[in-house]
Amino acid sequence: MESAPEQPSSMAAGQEESTSQPAGSKAEDAPTDSEMQEAGADEDDGDELVDPPCNEELLKDLKEMGFSENRSRRAVVLSGGTTIETAIGWIEEHENDADIDEPLPKVPRKSLQPKKKLSPEEAKEQLKIMLEQAKVKREEEERKSERERERMRIDMGKEMTKQRAQLEEAERKRRIEERRREKEEEDRARAKAREKLERVKAERKAKYGGGPIKNVPLDDKTGSAAETATSERDSSSPFQRVPPIFVSDKVRATLRTMKQTEKANNADPARFTTYCKTLMVYLGNLNKNPDEPKFRKIRLSNPAFQKRVACMPNGIACLEAVGFEVKKDDETGEDALIIEREKVNLEYVAAAAGQVDAALTNPMFGVLG
Repeated sequence: MESAPEQPSSMAAGQEESTSQPAGSKAEDAPTDSEMQEAGADEDDGDELVDPPCNEELLKDLKEMGFSENRSRRAVVLSGGTTIETAIGWIEEHENDADIDEPLPKVPRKSLQPKKKLSPEEAKEQLKIMLEQAKVKREEEERKSERERERMRIDMGKEMTKQRAQLEEAERKRRIEERRREKEEEDRARAKAREKLERVKAERKAKYGGGPIKNVPLDDKTGSAAETATSERDSSSPFQRVPPIFVSDKVRATLRTMKQTEKANNADPARFTTYCKTLMVYLGNLNKNPDEPKFRKIRLSNPAFQKRVACMPNGIACLEAVGFEVKKDDETGEDALIIEREKVNLEYVAAAAGQVDAALTNPMFGVLG
């Protein structure tokens, strides 16, 4: 009877023990901070791509038998990695595969973490699935790279087309401006020619009274035998001689066209320089010694003439402008450029020489007006 009152206290103690026990077990089951960090690190590492697991002993044996690293690794992994016989059998079965010697695609690390123990067949099937997924991902990345390269190629083509159009437009404007300057140059040359012609007419009219001119001698420094010869001119045409300005214009136009043609053909500038220097020699000799036959005749077969003058486009035009003509040489029977003594006009020679000298000394000759 006295022990009965003690039972509630023992029961209370039991209750305290029973209530305290679950609390302790819950505290023990709760994860610590370090465990949570390790779990987070494992999750981060799970996305890392690694090589598929491989039986290194079988891999070593296959490599010692002479198989390549990639072929041996494929055989070990894809055959299940159980025995050397199954690996060799896999190689014999797949030796004609296009990718047999290519490295195995990497797989995510987390996919290799065992969740449950798989049978060899399940492990093999799981690995095939992972390899197929890796292959699909790689092909998608390749397609994405190819689309990016195609986009860059199209953009580059558009930019090149735009630049080409800009260059063509600039070239068109340059040619229009060049034609405008040439026209202005020609107009100024014609105006100067008309002005000089009118001045010469006025001087002749003032000097000779406007009547018919007979046996009018010209100064030896500026005239020629042809101009000093007797000429009959009526009042409607008091001056039949071609003014030197026209000879000058013809030579200038010939040299300008020749220089532009040489530049367009990317020819050596020394060719044009040599041509002009050779013309200066011919014209200088003719101007100093017009009575000397050898200076009034140039053989077309002469090697120096062929190399320095005839090689240029329309190379004899400047000589023809001052009176040279292609004829048969009475002495040799060969073709030659010949000017008769009575046709030598030193004004023409001087005018032509002036243009040739300008082409030699003025780098902007024929470019600006």
